[in-house]
Amino acid sequence: MDSSIFVKQLSDFVDKESQLELLNLQSMAINCIDLFNSDPYLEEKKIIDEIFNNKKLTIQQKGSYLENLAKLLFSRCIALDNIQITHYDTEIGQIDIILPIMNDIVFDILNVNPSSIIIGECKNYTKNDGKAPKEDIEKVCWRTCKSGALSIFISHAYTQGAVDEISNFNANKENYIIKHKQSLIVPITISMIKVVIDNNFNFGYFLKWCCLNSKIISSINNYLSPFDDYKI
Repeated sequence: MDSSIFVKQLSDFVDKESQLELLNLQSMAINCIDLFNSDPYLEEKKIIDEIFNNKKLTIQQKGSYLENLAKLLFSRCIALDNIQITHYDTEIGQIDIILPIMNDIVFDILNVNPSSIIIGECKNYTKNDGKAPKEDIEKVCWRTCKSGALSIFISHAYTQGAVDEISNFNANKENYIIKHKQSLIVPITISMIKVVIDNNFNFGYFLKWCCLNSKIISSINNYLSPFDDYKI
């Protein structure tokens, strides 16, 4: 798939959401534009270009770039505080980024209802053509169950087993989660992020699109492989 298809998808979504926000202006005190900084992606552009174009980067360096890119993007949200890049075990296992929420309005804007935390995983795989394996998604399912988090998983691509695992979790979590039935796993690719940066889409609208379409994985499945014109 060419990236222009995703550009059109996001552009149409942003236009629709913007119109709805204008209609609901009196009832909705804050929206994606208010919640997420819309300044040009200057530092983010440098990092994403390094990831895609610098062939001399090691796998470790690419992983570090990806984590810093995610931190910069999420730092645009005024409702997030003290974003931490972690490389150690926490009470919900070893995760890459912890995104504490200062105000639950972020969940209202994204149309999700987890607990008071967002956790992020940034993976740069060398095997399976850079695709996230099912085994890693199983770990994310466990952490999401335990924490009740909105779990953001960023990778180059996903194996079919990984996609099926995310789909099963998001569709059937009520059957095996007692406490955190509103938790959600949201898969994102680096190519999708590059589209956002290159076209200066507001990161909040992008996240909202990802959250909405992750609830029914068939809606996002076609975008979980690198775009034909965005191969690393």
